[in-house]
Amino acid sequence: MATRQTMNQKTFLSSADDATCKQTEGSKSSKSLPSQTSQKPWPPAGVDWYFSDKSTAIACGDCREVLPTLGENVASVLLTDPPYGIVNQFGENNGNGCRTMQFSWDTPDGIRDGIRDGIRRLTASASAFVFCGLDTVELPRDELRKAGFTVKPAAWVKKCPPPSGHGNWWSSGFELAMYAYRKSPPFLDDDNKRCNVFTFDSYRHGQPGKLDHPTQKPLSFMRHLVKSMVVESAIILDPFMGSGTTLRAAKDLGRKAIGIEICEAYAEIAAKRLQQEVLAFND
Repeated sequence: MATRQTMNQKTFLSSADDATCKQTEGSKSSKSLPSQTSQKPWPPAGVDWYFSDKSTAIACGDCREVLPTLGENVASVLLTDPPYGIVNQFGENNGNGCRTMQFSWDTPDGIRDGIRDGIRRLTASASAFVFCGLDTVELPRDELRKAGFTVKPAAWVKKCPPPSGHGNWWSSGFELAMYAYRKSPPFLDDDNKRCNVFTFDSYRHGQPGKLDHPTQKPLSFMRHLVKSMVVESAIILDPFMGSGTTLRAAKDLGRKAIGIEICEAYAEIAAKRLQQEVLAFND
């Protein structure tokens, strides 16, 4: 596969999914919506893309270095899963479902910088959906508010949470997120029973679709968010791409998306996923 890594990387910022990766240093009808982004060359010029096709583009590098090269008004939706700022170990890796996780490279300043730079690439009528951890809630919230967004809470409830291990108290059965918008962006979810609590299953070892990525988000969930927030003319930006689930959802639904990932191993996984043809699906 003709993918390559040419972006200058720093050993600092990666996606929330990168627990094990070694770093290499307000609403309208979609029928009446105008184009949210001006017609520009695809993929955007000025970036040495690791992978691209007619609807998706991946840059392999530190998002704080890549994002400024994209210019302004490049995307109308920020859909991303930044690091959660987890710096402690918990549980045991004893083969019975317990695990030890450590994200010592997650730092608030780096997460904040990546989110802020991502927001700067958005159009005036943009929207955002950002996953976050307990210790990082204020990072996307504060940056979105500074940029004029109205911020609402959200939660992803896991149908089948990970098993509890010795000393783990209750296992984590949900994750935090936030939805934000400014200047009446498109909102396409017309389910009259919709709410800000989303219930989707999580991937487990051996499950179909599970990739070599410890905290991979469900493709069905990301498709739901894309269908709800993104019109066909819009571009999605994911500065913390991980294994590329946001981009895969965008491609499946005929949208365009830009992803940035510092870890080449995950960029390669994402590129291979995006080379697969779009198939019929039933979420």
